[in-house]
Order: sequence, then C-alpha cells, then structure tokens
Amino acid sequence: MLLCAVLAAAAAFYGTRNDKKEYQSFSIINTGLVTGYNIENSQGSRIDYGYTNNEIENILSLFRSRETRELLALQLLARALVLEKPDPEVMTLASFYELQGLIPGSLRQTLIVPGDTVSTIANLRQALEKHEENPVKKLIESKHSLFGLEHLQNIVVKREGNTDMIRIAYTTTDPAVCRNTLQLLTNIAIQKHRVTKEGQSTSVLDFFENATRESANSLSGKEDDMLNFMVGNKIINYYEQTRFIAAKKEDLDEMYFKELMTLAAADSSRRNLEIKLENRISLPEVNRALLSQKEQLSGVSARLASLEIGSVTDSLDDVKAKKDGYSTATNLQKQSESLKKGIRQSTEAMFAVNRTPDGLETKNLLGHWLEEWLDVEQTLARLDVLRDRKLEFDQIFSRFAPWGSKLKRIEREIDVAERAYLENLHSYNQARLHKYNMLMSTNLRVVDPPFFPEMAESSKRLLMVILAGIAGFILVLASAIALEFLDNTLRDPERAVETTKLELTSAFPMLPKNWQNASSFDYAFLMQRASGQLLQNLKLVLREKKVQERPARVGFVSTRDGEGKTELASVTIGQLRAAGERVLWLRPQTTASLKSHSDDYFFKVDHTFFEKKTESDLLGGAFDAAMLPQFDYVFTEIPAILSSTYPADYLASIDVSFFVARANRTWNRADTRALDTLHRVLGSPCNLLLNMVRPDDLESAIGEVPKRRSPIRRWLKKIAMLNFAR
Repeated sequence: MLLCAVLAAAAAFYGTRNDKKEYQSFSIINTGLVTGYNIENSQGSRIDYGYTNNEIENILSLFRSRETRELLALQLLARALVLEKPDPEVMTLASFYELQGLIPGSLRQTLIVPGDTVSTIANLRQALEKHEENPVKKLIESKHSLFGLEHLQNIVVKREGNTDMIRIAYTTTDPAVCRNTLQLLTNIAIQKHRVTKEGQSTSVLDFFENATRESANSLSGKEDDMLNFMVGNKIINYYEQTRFIAAKKEDLDEMYFKELMTLAAADSSRRNLEIKLENRISLPEVNRALLSQKEQLSGVSARLASLEIGSVTDSLDDVKAKKDGYSTATNLQKQSESLKKGIRQSTEAMFAVNRTPDGLETKNLLGHWLEEWLDVEQTLARLDVLRDRKLEFDQIFSRFAPWGSKLKRIEREIDVAERAYLENLHSYNQARLHKYNMLMSTNLRVVDPPFFPEMAESSKRLLMVILAGIAGFILVLASAIALEFLDNTLRDPERAVETTKLELTSAFPMLPKNWQNASSFDYAFLMQRASGQLLQNLKLVLREKKVQERPARVGFVSTRDGEGKTELASVTIGQLRAAGERVLWLRPQTTASLKSHSDDYFFKVDHTFFEKKTESDLLGGAFDAAMLPQFDYVFTEIPAILSSTYPADYLASIDVSFFVARANRTWNRADTRALDTLHRVLGSPCNLLLNMVRPDDLESAIGEVPKRRSPIRRWLKKIAMLNFAR
C-alpha cells in the first residue's frame, strides 16, 4: 500500500512538472426576472418562481451550449490571429508565440483578413466545418487551455443562490484571454438570448397581425356589401323607412275607409233626392248636360285628391317641392270651385226653363241633389286615387319584405366580422405588449464586468500529489478489502471449518515450483509440521475409537477431483514407512499410475465398484487376503464422490476417514449434500485435511509461520497484533 501511494504521488509530481500558472476572473449578470419591471403584471403581483427558475435554467443552458462555446472559441482565435504583434490586452507574449506554432504560416495567410475580425471568423468556421483534419479543427476540438472546446467547458456558470443574478467564472493560463473570454461569452449569450426571445414573440405577433389584417379586410368587405345594397335599393334607414311606410299605410287605409263612408252617405242622400225629384225634373238630361263639366271636375278632383293624399302619405324633405305642391293644390282648388260654380249656374239655367209655379221647393231639392252629386263625384275621384296609392304601397311592401331578411344577414355577417376583428385586434395588442415585455426581460445587464487577473491562482500541485498518494493507498486497501469480501473460497482453516462443519486435522501449504529453494518461506518446515499434525491426529483418533486390531483402515475421500488426496496420502505413508510401519496403499488405477513401492496396489473403478466390500474385492486376484494381517495400516484413496460411485460397504469398515479439500476452491450445496450422504455411510464425520493453503493463512493451524521479515515489517506486525511483549 505504501509503495503504491508513493508511486502515485511520484507520478502526479512528475505529471504536473510543466503545469502553467492559472488566472481566474469572474463576471456577474443581472437577469431581472425576479426584481425587474414587468409591464404585463400589475405592481405588487405575485412572482411565479417556477417560471423564474425555468427561465434562469434556460439562460444557464444557453451559456453552456456547445454552439455558444464553439462561437466563443472562433472569436477568441480570430482576435488572436489578426494581431500583427503581441498585445497584452488580448494575450500574453508566450501565448502569442505559442499560437504561431499551432497555426502554420501558409494557413494563416488564407484565414486572416487583416483588420476584419468578422471575415476571419467566417474563414475559421469554414475550416472548422470541413470533414478532413486541419490545424484549426484540431486546435478548437482539443483540450487547449485557451481555444479548446473541452477546456472552455470548464467555464462555471451558476445562479447566485435564489437571486436573479448569474455568476460566470473562468480559469485559464493567460490573464488577458481569461478576461476576454468572459466578455465575449457574455456578449454572445446575451445576443442569442435576445434573438431567441424575439423569435418566440415575433412569430406570435406576426400571426395576430395577419389575422387582424384579414379580419379588417373581411369587415370592410362586408360593410361595402351593405353600402352597395343600401345605395342600389335607395335605402337610407331601412327600419325608419319601414316604420314610416307602415304608419303612412295605416293613414291611407283610414282615409280610404273614411272616403268609402263619405261616398256611401253622399250616394244614399243623392238617391233619396233623385227619388223626390224623379217626377219634377229630368235628371238624365241634367246629367248629359253636365257630362263635360262633370269630367273636368272629376279630373280636377282627382288631381287635388292626389296632392292631398300625397301630402299625407309621402315623405318629402324638399322644401321647394312642398311649395310647388301647395301652389298647385291652390290652383286646383280654385279651378274646382270655378267648375262647381259653373255647374250650379248651368243647373239653375236649366231649372229656369223647366220650372213650375211651385218651383221654390224644387229648387232647394235640386240644390241639395247637386251638392250630393258633387260630393259623390269628388269622393269617387278620391277613391280612385286612394286605390292607386294602395297599389303603390303594396308594391313598396313587396320590395321591402325580402330586403329585411337580406339586410339582417348582412348585419349578422358584419357583426361576426366586427367581433372577429376586435378579438384579433385585442390579441394583437396583447402580443405586442408581450413582445415589448419580453424585450425588457431579455435585457441582461452586466452588473460586475470581468476584471484583468493580475495575480495567479495558488498552485494545486502539492494538493494533487497528496491526493494521488492517498488515492494510491486507498485503491490498494480497497482492492484488498474487496478481494477479502468477494473471496468465497475455503481460503483458510477457520473458514474451511465454518463452511464444511468438519473438524480440522491438518492444513498443508500451497507449494510453488522449486519450493525447496524458496527464500521467502521455509516450506520444508511447513510440510513437516503439517504432516506431523496429520500423523498425531491419526494416532489420536485411532486411540479414541479403540482400534486395536491390525491393520487399521484409513480412507482419503473428496467431493471433487484434483483436491490432492494422492499427494497428502503419499506424504503420510512415506513418514509411516520411514518410522518402520508397514502400510498397504490402495489407489484407483489411471493411465498414469506407476507403482513406486511393493505395497502399493491399484484397483479398477468400473460398474461393479460400488459393490466392493473388502480389499480382496477391490484388488481381485492381485492381492492375497491372507497377507492382510501383516500390515499395520491400509490407506485407501476413494475417487471423487461427485463424479463417481463409491463402495458404501467398504467405506463403512474404514476406521478413520480424511476429507481432503483445496483452500482455493468454492464450496456449494452439492458438496454439502454429498458430504452428508458420506457421513451416513461412514457412521461418523470425516476429519478435514485442508490442502493448498496460502502460507500466511496457516497461522491458525500451525502457529506463527516462519518467514523472513524486515525490522520494519516486524514492528508493523507488532502494532497490528497489539503485541509489544517481544
């Protein structure tokens, strides 16, 4: 862990050896969304914080967008390229010469338009948008500390608490570029924000402007249709005219009925007088004599009646016409009186010729008859005029009746068009109000402009070195802890006993190649100590089980292949034979089986293997059962019980059974079930032999592991174990 920490710190120290000094500047912008004036809302109205937060987030996203950063990089690069000599207000001398090396001279001549930054930006954009690689595209899309998009992404744009202020901070290696970057970014973002807002409101405003214009044109067309209708039909005021015509028609009807009554009365009186005068005067002769004068009087009476009725039923606003009508009526009245006088004189003359001695009474009757006759004639003339006038009124009504419904339809269309126009006009005014309000709200104001950073920021190199060392230490520690928790193997004796629920007999180390010459651990001592524990526990188990008869039967079993049964049995048998004990070793026969001792025998594992009961059954004719009492021990290696059958009757006769398992293997339910079944066959639990244990994990089995330790390591171990006694 300490080594990794030192290496990580050294790498950080070496990696930051060429770091440049950094300069920081910041700017504060007031959005006016909270405290600004809003012409759409009344004073003291409630602030919509949800809308405010969304608007500020939109502004922040505008500052952080890639398009904004790309335009910012192009403007910064264009301002630097158009410089003919270093300008401390634009960039430092070191940055100026660094840029000369980044953009070749031939390419600079094609990009730069002297004195024209806008054209230079356009040329740079064309180079940036090309598909093939070029220095401009490579520079802008890099991590360059002045013009790279990835570095410009480090610009910090955030809201100041819950206010409507936005803080923009930037750190780079050039103080002039640092300030210019903030200035250009602010200008770009403010312009884009204004264009965005104006675009949103302009589209709505154009829609309502067009709708208002169309509705106004529609209203004007409807009004023109009504005007043409009124002019074409000579209508000044339809409703007043119809009311006036109806009133005059009632007056005409009343006059007509009065004239009928007058005619009836005069005619009745005339007939009565004619009956009285029937024997005294020849009325037909009088009528014939007065026929021409009667016709003249009828004509004058008709004309006079027409003038009188017209004065009642017509609406004449012309003063001259009224005066002319009055003058004509006066003349006609004089002419009528003259005709009446002539008729009376003619009648009296006729009466003077035909009168009788008692003519005085006849004269009076004739005068009355003449008066009634004149009234009848005048009334008839008036009735003819009234009938003609009634026909005229009927024609007028037939014209005005359909005009009413058509006029109503036109008025409804005008009303609908007018309401549509007023609604669109109101919406248009609201859209204009909203647009001007948006223009006011988009006026982002720079409250605190960016400053020129004179002093560089304090170096973070030492902090980075320390953090790298801590990270290296924690990484190794975390890896060790993770491996510890993720390791689900048997691993060490304690975990093996806990997992298998077996009693540990001995644990053997994992032996590397050429372990005899290893200098880190004394593997010979570890093997001697492990095999000694195995023999000691074997003797102890045999004594506890009071196994007196010889040979004592010992079995080596495992649930899987490759657990190391052969190696552990070989070590144990070798030590017993070295001590003078005679051991019979029975092993399954394989293609690589080689007999290394005369007491080693191999048996076949076939379909009858599970039926074997004794050693003779296992070996067949290869072993004489009479020789069995000559042996002190019979060691039998049983094939893996999960991959092969096993002789249950033979295993039941075994005195001591050792279960061999590797420390670097996982344990699952199949192993547990197979081991439980084996215990039922054996009648007692097996004794655990843990093989291939890491030497450091053998302390719980054999005590302190002998290995070479430096004084520092021994001291650290004492601290970890809290053992300061020695």
